[in-house]
Amino acid sequence: TEFLAESRLTGFSAFQRAQQGPALAVWHAAERAREELAFPVGEGRFVVAYIGDAVVTGAVQGGKIIDLSTPYDEGPFSVTTSGSLPFAQLLAFCQDVGSREEAIREVTERSGFRGYLGVGSLAEADALAWTKHEADWIYTAFVYQLAKEICAYAAVLRGKHDAVVLTGPYLTPNGLRGLSAYLGGAAILNYP
Repeated sequence: TEFLAESRLTGFSAFQRAQQGPALAVWHAAERAREELAFPVGEGRFVVAYIGDAVVTGAVQGGKIIDLSTPYDEGPFSVTTSGSLPFAQLLAFCQDVGSREEAIREVTERSGFRGYLGVGSLAEADALAWTKHEADWIYTAFVYQLAKEICAYAAVLRGKHDAVVLTGPYLTPNGLRGLSAYLGGAAILNYP
């Protein structure tokens, strides 16, 4: 990693972004993309989205991760996690739940597709989306939120990225239905 100094700051001086996550998987996916696109070692600019227990997005430039979202704190929801939440509502929810452990369980284990649809995988959510309107709407919202996160990390690369790379244990073999519509013709590479 070679995180940009400005990527660590938040709007509150007592907090810094942790930038912890599946860095090796993000880096490896970018390296696979570099090889597939035949760039020399140490070249290429990629936005990588890791679809796992939580969704993590990163910007990789010249073989180094320069920014990485923090699992459970940032980004779209996933199979079991809530992703980013409206701050005031989150504070009220934590106060109502009464226990830190219970609040964490709700947003990291019982949210996302599991909370909405009762499914345990992205493949199940995708299959259900083909048959039920509500499931399709929720799947589309996930893809929409992921596209916003990908575009935010494209901005880290000043909009000059060679490809969007999708990876992770929950990524379906065919990628994510509908994602390309949001990315303006950017190349999308899938490495489940």
